[in-house]
Amino acid sequence: LGGGPRSTTLEVAIYQSLRFDFDPARAAVLALLQLGLCALVAILTLKFQKMPDVEIGLSAGPTRAPVTTTSPLSLCLILIAAVFVGMPILAMLIDALAGPVQAVLNSDYLWRAAIYSVFIALTASVLSLLAGWLMLRSSSAMANLGQERKARLIELSGSIVYALPPLVIGTGMAMRQSNRRYQRLCESLSLQGWQRFRLVDWPLLRRPAGLAAALVAALAMGDLGVIALFGSSETATLPLLIYQQLGAYQLPQAAVTAVVLLILCLLLFWALERGLGGKVNA
Repeated sequence: LGGGPRSTTLEVAIYQSLRFDFDPARAAVLALLQLGLCALVAILTLKFQKMPDVEIGLSAGPTRAPVTTTSPLSLCLILIAAVFVGMPILAMLIDALAGPVQAVLNSDYLWRAAIYSVFIALTASVLSLLAGWLMLRSSSAMANLGQERKARLIELSGSIVYALPPLVIGTGMAMRQSNRRYQRLCESLSLQGWQRFRLVDWPLLRRPAGLAAALVAALAMGDLGVIALFGSSETATLPLLIYQQLGAYQLPQAAVTAVVLLILCLLLFWALERGLGGKVNA
């Protein structure tokens, strides 16, 4: 939201059209343009994506990962990425520790915004998992019937927003392989509905579902778009509070609030991934 005219993205342009220019028609056109671009990228991604053939088992024992070596180029790229991501976070932590930590933490407004942020994150996580589950079930059923094109269209409908859907593709792959491998066995045992979900689907999908829920919650907690348009002082989240503090030139307070947001995101991510996904060897 701090970009100038030369660095305005479609999302920022939509926000400016609604918030500052009061031009809903222009915002609608920009939104359709953004949707079209995301759909184009998603179509190209799914077109060149090949579903890998993997073996999935229900063994409870730990699996030994293959021994691999990391090239010097990979290590160099990882180091560059770590520095690129870590330096701004380090600078934020330094500013936060030098800022009015006690005053910010004693603010009721901060913790009310934190509660709203956690509530929105958990709600988005539950709704996303439910919608993703229903869509992936339909996609897997279509694929089992040989209707591959319809299955891809269903996957595409859930990935347009993100354009590059690695989580959807990964979870969809696990569910499709599960159906292909255990469909006849479940039919012979008359295993369906809740019993099939509990005994077959959930053990296979628990870890990717936990990761997906954790990522959705973290993304929703840090999102500013919708709450910046429709939020108020009574329903402010932590990202909106940071935006308001920056707008009022309260940079030290914004740094402290950003650290609180970062800590809450990490805690929520860990809780959902570990609680819902279970232990690695479980």
